[in-house]
Amino acid sequence: MGGWKLEVGRFVGLVSFPVFCFWLFNQPDIFKQKSEFEKRSELVLSTFKESIKEERRQLEYEKFLREQMELEKIKREKK
Repeated sequence: MGGWKLEVGRFVGLVSFPVFCFWLFNQPDIFKQKSEFEKRSELVLSTFKESIKEERRQLEYEKFLREQMELEKIKREKK
């Protein structure tokens, strides 16, 4: 069909393509940029989660206080 030169070229292409991709996607600069972005986004996400937790705790505490006040009011009315 194509001869041995074409087969050698095909073999070199098939072997070098994965090696090149491995080299390209394992560059430290790319990893460093991506990891810095992920760290920043994780920090923003964690602060957002903490703020939501704090709001939820505050609402639960306010609900608890209202319930306690209602119970105290009922106790006073019964006396």
